[in-house]
Amino acid sequence: MYRAGLVGGLTFASCFVASLAAQAHPIELGQDVGVALSVNGTTVRTVSVPTGSIRVGVFVSPLISVEPEVSLTHVGAESGGSLTTLSLAVSLPVHLVRDPERVRPYVRPLVGIVAIDANGSATQVQAGVGLGLKSPLAERLGARLEVAIVRGFESEDLAGVTQIGLRVGFSFFTR
Repeated sequence: MYRAGLVGGLTFASCFVASLAAQAHPIELGQDVGVALSVNGTTVRTVSVPTGSIRVGVFVSPLISVEPEVSLTHVGAESGGSLTTLSLAVSLPVHLVRDPERVRPYVRPLVGIVAIDANGSATQVQAGVGLGLKSPLAERLGARLEVAIVRGFESEDLAGVTQIGLRVGFSFFTR
């Protein structure tokens, strides 16, 4: 699962390499700090500093960007047990204000897949939406605040789960 997930993640990321070099619009590179509450019969709280994910926003117009995000986590124990998760997601942030020099509210629908390997592998499809604000801090540097709800759908091996999260992050813009 790990090798297939790594190949999938690299393929996913490489799909955007050619388009990044030729963009007329800015590209947003970002990292976030997150807090999440997951509910599926039991409540689980997660704090991630940083979230362990990298996002790359490719603006296709002044108001809309395509934002792939990838996250890889591996936890190993001396006893030989391990847990590996690979998350791939694509979102479509729609900015509600055109001017990037002002605070910009946005809506971010997203879809993704999570692959988990711990004594057997499982996958889960996810969909959700985030609401947030982007604020310029300096030339080509911005801050981002977002509240999101994401549903992980039940699969053969995993129960469905709803996650409510808050992310605060920084973004670097190429132009």
